Amino acid sequence: MAYLEYVHVQPRSENLLLVLGKALDFSAADLLENRKGILSHDQLARLSKTHVYFQLMAIVISLITPIFLRVAWLYFAEDRGIVRFLQRAFYDPSTIARGLRHGIEEPLPMLFWIVLCIFPLTAIHYSFRMPWPLFLDLLRRKVKKETGLASNRWAEHRLRGRKGREGDLISRYDYIINENRFRVSRAAFEALAPSLEYNLYYLPRTRTVVSIEPLEAAAKNFDPASQGFDVLEKKRRD
Repeated sequence: MAYLEYVHVQPRSENLLLVLGKALDFSAADLLENRKGILSHDQLARLSKTHVYFQLMAIVISLITPIFLRVAWLYFAEDRGIVRFLQRAFYDPSTIARGLRHGIEEPLPMLFWIVLCIFPLTAIHYSFRMPWPLFLDLLRRKVKKETGLASNRWAEHRLRGRKGREGDLISRYDYIINENRFRVSRAAFEALAPSLEYNLYYLPRTRTVVSIEPLEAAAKNFDPASQGFDVLEKKRRD
């Protein structure tokens, strides 16, 4: 009597690691640094460019621009000494406020001060949009590890639209290890082979997953750089 036998074949840890590295965008060097509890320089640069760089630059520019404009107006329009003005403002910050009060009497300086006020408001706007917990994670560069049997979960919910209408359908993908949830992308969700034990490396405040490896690979002291991991990384960059 013929019959079919279904056999679950677990993927080799080396091949699985290659797939996870591509999905989560980490390299062999990144993983080796994460094993030491440190965020690598490449991971720091990628996360900063994706989540922090634009907001941080907007805040810095919004704070520097009014100082530059005030100094330029001081030098070209008022013909005053820049060094002396900065010294007075440093020892007595109310000097700037008194200059604002006297500037109301003239239309052009008043318009100038209104323009100056726009930049601090812009800095406040972007400071609310800045992911400060992630910024602190990147500043410390500390990576934590969670070890255990992993599974992946998918859930979706619909946002509430205007006037009670149904909004967009949002999907959420998670890794679950030791009843702890870590949000990941869809590619990372699909790359994970469930019912295996993993070492998951993440940032402590935001629980952002930076890399993951099968526990079997870590137990063997598997060096991803010697097993073709860098070849995959080169193809991905090309």
